[in-house]
Amino acid sequence: MKIIITLLAVLMLDFPFSGVAQERSLVSIGDDMPPLKLSGLINSQTKEISITELKGKAVILDFGNTSCMPCLQALPSLSQLRDKFNGDLVVIMVSSEKKSNAEAFLKRRPDIKSLGIPIVTQDTLLKKYFPHLSI
Repeated sequence: MKIIITLLAVLMLDFPFSGVAQERSLVSIGDDMPPLKLSGLINSQTKEISITELKGKAVILDFGNTSCMPCLQALPSLSQLRDKFNGDLVVIMVSSEKKSNAEAFLKRRPDIKSLGIPIVTQDTLLKKYFPHLSI
């Protein structure tokens, strides 16, 4: 009887989360993106960008933050890849961290800033479409 009660308790704990991944996973690789506006952009000529402006281009959304060393180490390679495709590939870093923190980081790291990869700061929108966890 104790085993049955334990099993039921475990199943009930999992129940509220069972549909979360399916519910939040709205966009998969190759799907068309909804017409979202990405705001809070830094290291960009504009403060926001509309997904519809990127129609016809391949887009890499690199989810990370300025304290993630693997994320930062990937940026030069992503920049080279973007340059190789002559404007047909767009790379955007997406971060949930505060805009002021990311701006301060770019001031300390001109090597990263010079790559010209726009950074979406304080993201809550894209995380809903692309559920992810940090490294």
